[in-house]
Amino acid sequence: MTKKLIMIFIILILMAAGCAKKTVLEDVGISEMDIFEKSFNFYENGKWGKAIEGFQSYIFAYPASERTEKAQFYLADAHFNDKNYSQAIIEFNYFLNNFKNYKLRETSFYNLSFCYFTLTPSYQFDQTLTNSALSVIADFRLEFPESQYISKVDSMNRILLSRLEEKKLHTGNFYLKKKENKAAEVYFSNIIPENLLPEYFGMYLYKYAISLSNLHKWDEAENVLLMMDKNNKYYKKAEKLLNKIRTNK
Repeated sequence: MTKKLIMIFIILILMAAGCAKKTVLEDVGISEMDIFEKSFNFYENGKWGKAIEGFQSYIFAYPASERTEKAQFYLADAHFNDKNYSQAIIEFNYFLNNFKNYKLRETSFYNLSFCYFTLTPSYQFDQTLTNSALSVIADFRLEFPESQYISKVDSMNRILLSRLEEKKLHTGNFYLKKKENKAAEVYFSNIIPENLLPEYFGMYLYKYAISLSNLHKWDEAENVLLMMDKNNKYYKKAEKLLNKIRTNK
């Protein structure tokens, strides 16, 4: 059997299953509207598990109804509110790939961004998911530049960008502690300072300057330290290091 025939066979089975379920529901006196409204009532009352079950049944029985679009959104949003972010990602992606309702699409896209943001790991772990989250957020900002959610999305974006730089910062510090100054310098030099959250900026300057001074790159180390703000908690340490550097120049 060719792949094309297999696909046709699978589609026919799914269509038959959907028709069968729809017939059974109609036979027991449960209308399309009944299922939707009952599921929506569960949704409005925060009974996420029952809402999910209801909307899943509705979508399976009525995949092309005028209410299917909303049912898919509510299904995804119920998972979202239930804090099942992994499943919410699947359902919101399905909604975004198959439906066009602008307002629901905007909310879905924001919720999808939030799901990715929430699931991203701290800097100690692999940052693949962080890069995926940044990609989703970039797409949201491109499609909805005037969104009501834009400030929240920008805040998430800022935190995630900083996290990527934090990983470099802590890796550089790891090598610095091992006195592998060249390796430390490489990581510090690849940091994008403007992407760091303010609380990490002083640490970055101070540690970077240490690695440079340990390599006797006095001028570079001095220039790095001169960017330190007097109100930064690393300022006093930086001042001592700067005096040491100027003595050795």
